[in-house]
Amino acid sequence: MGNYFAQAAFFVVFGFLFVSCQSSPVKVFDEEIKEGMDKNNVLHIMGTPNTSGRFHGKDRWIYVMYEGDTRYRKEVHFSDGFAVYVGNEFQPSKDSQADIVDQVNLEQEVVLQAEEKQRAKDIGNQLNKFEDDIKGKNTVIYVDQFEPIK
Repeated sequence: MGNYFAQAAFFVVFGFLFVSCQSSPVKVFDEEIKEGMDKNNVLHIMGTPNTSGRFHGKDRWIYVMYEGDTRYRKEVHFSDGFAVYVGNEFQPSKDSQADIVDQVNLEQEVVLQAEEKQRAKDIGNQLNKFEDDIKGKNTVIYVDQFEPIK
């Protein structure tokens, strides 16, 4: 029975040391996953991602990790099998977000419509002037003075 307690104590101490020596998954991700790595290397280090999909033509792997009560969401984006983005949850730049792009497009459309309206007005004015010129409305015609017939 004494041997049993010694073995149990050994496993408890060994287990404690093993757990305390392990790095957190967040630390492993931050220190070991780098741009340029291929998918197999990332899988070997981090394992299967929680979520995967496509984003702007790139494979997107998302790892969700916890340390205590804190939730971390880390991402790896791959192009042609190699990591091109490694880091926290990806946030697209402000100028590429849909509502911003829509607003810019709307402003450009308003400007283009105003320009088109002005062009149509200018063409209409040119056409009216051309018609008046053809009909002779814009030219002064001098009529000779005739003596009335007696």
